[in-house]
Formats: sequence, C-alpha cells, structure tokens
Amino acid sequence: APPQATSWSGVRDAKQFGAPCLQPTNPDGMTPNGGGVAGATSEDCLYLNIWAPAGARNAPIMIWLYGGGGTMGAGSVSTYDGGAFARDGVVLVTVNYRHGALAGLAHPAIEAANGSADANFHLLDSLAAVEWVNDNAAAFGGDAGNITVFGESAGATIVANLVTSPLAKGLFHKAIIESTGSLPTPGATLDRAKEIGAAFATAHGLPGKDASIAQLRAIPADAIIAQAQTRGGLRTVIDGRSKTQSIMDSFAVGSAMDIPMIIGTNSDEGRLSGTQRVASYAMTGAPVFQYFFDYVPEVRRADNPNGAPHAAEIPFVFDTLNIDRRISGRATAEDHQVADLDHACWV
Repeated sequence: APPQATSWSGVRDAKQFGAPCLQPTNPDGMTPNGGGVAGATSEDCLYLNIWAPAGARNAPIMIWLYGGGGTMGAGSVSTYDGGAFARDGVVLVTVNYRHGALAGLAHPAIEAANGSADANFHLLDSLAAVEWVNDNAAAFGGDAGNITVFGESAGATIVANLVTSPLAKGLFHKAIIESTGSLPTPGATLDRAKEIGAAFATAHGLPGKDASIAQLRAIPADAIIAQAQTRGGLRTVIDGRSKTQSIMDSFAVGSAMDIPMIIGTNSDEGRLSGTQRVASYAMTGAPVFQYFFDYVPEVRRADNPNGAPHAAEIPFVFDTLNIDRRISGRATAEDHQVADLDHACWV
C-alpha cells in the first residue's frame, strides 16, 4: 500500500535509528551486505533521520536517497552520517524506502485494494519523506524553500524519477544524480508490470493474476527475500500516477522539473549511459553541473587500479572517511583534502 505517516502525542523517543527495510543480509548478523547493512531488518522501516546545525534557522535542507541495487541499503549506514553537513550549515535528512518486490510491484488485486494503479512504492515512500520534510522543516530549523534531493545508484534513479514525477512538482528545488545506469531504461508499462506481478504470485504458489490481496499479503516477507526470482522488483513502472513517462522521455520533451542539477559518474564505472544525454537535455533551462570523480584513496589503490569504482565518491561527499568501513583509520592527509573539496561542492 502507499505509505501513511502516523502522528503521536507528546515527545517520542527518537534516539535510535529505525530498522532498515527488508533485504538479504549475511547470516552472521555482523558482516555488512553490499548496501552496508548487517543484522535485523523489518517491514516497519519507513523512517528518516535528521542532522541539523546547532541553533539552525532557515538552513538549507539536503535529502539523501541511498543506493543498493534497489534491494538493500539504509539511511542509517555510517558512511551517510550527516554530521559534516550539519557542521557546515546544512540540515541533512536520510530516508529509508522499500526494496525489491515490496517496492516495485503491480497486480490486479493490489490495484483493486488501493483504488489506484500505484506500483512505484519506493518512489511513493520517497515522496512521502519529501512531503514530511516540507511540512516540518521549520520545526528542525530548515528552509522548506531550499530543498535539494540527492542520491546514488538506485537512490539516484529515485531522484531522477522524482524530478520527472508529476506528484513531486514544487516539493524540492535542486537535485544531484550520482552514478545511475537506469536513466535510459524505458520503465515497465503497467500491463507488463501486472504480468510480472502475476508471475510473482505464481512463484509463491498462488493462482497468478487471480490471486487475492489477502493471499498476496499472507506471503511471508522472508520468503520473498529468500527467493531470487521474486526478490528484485521493478525500478520504474509507468503507472499513470507517480510516473507518466520514462525518465529519458521526460527530459527529452521538457516535462521534467527545470531545476539546478549536478549529475556525474566515477572513473571506473563505464561513464554510465544516459548521464551526458540528461545533462544535454536539461541544459536548456536551469544550470546543470557535471562531475567526473576519479580519486582513489591510498588504502584502496591496490584493489582499484582502474580508478574510482561505483559508490567510491560517497564517503568524500559526506566527509565521512573516518567512519567509512573501507577507509576508517587509514585516510591520508591527501584523502581528507579531496573529501574537503567534494563535500564543499555538494554543500
């Protein structure tokens, strides 16, 4: 179902991170998966985290959407700590969103139960977070008139979908798209998504397109995660509501938001297809800045002889070299200089 924020009375204890959304994790409960997550995950996971400057008032807001192939990750991963942004006058918000088949799924029973054709639940989760930030910005010292959404890989795909979603217009003012290869992907039609949803039901022993909403909701979430055939879900469905056009088509015809953007790739990820095209389409309006990140920290150079791999820019953008699990305790003075520069560019 689409996400719904619930209110409460009094002061709520929010000193601990909420659980990451359901995803495959390593059985030892300690070793992080490819999205940086270890330990327990949950369906009760739609939480966001806020780092605000001391005494913040009308501070710019940046909302981060993590990567992880659309199947893993969390806003609580240490590399995404917002302390450096808050130190430099920015309110940093990290957002959890649903993964895999729990995030991108269409089926006739789901459509009937929800009363709409919504299929991009990861996008709706992200939209709900951006709407919540708009509504509550003043309470944590942020400026609802100066919001940037940014993300990497699968998170950058969500950012691009937000920039091209009719439901997001006016909710934010700038965007940063880091290292996503999904920009040229056309997106599944709703009919095709329903076919995939029927196959999902069949794979779990249900009568395909005729499965009921009660039967679909009764599938144990762990069973969905455990089965590779059904784990993945869809990145983008042209469902007619949250998405009416593919990402590239929206930029090509000028229906995407005309807002300032940063977009780019790293040196060892093949200059991901579509980045230059989106930049070219978008350059007709608000400013577009392109980056090319090719720095490899000293401790990683033996493992990365061909340049900066996927996600390598993130601890530099966040200035979190000292708590990034691959670099912590081994960063050089040069590494910190690069982090200072990259972080300053994003700020």
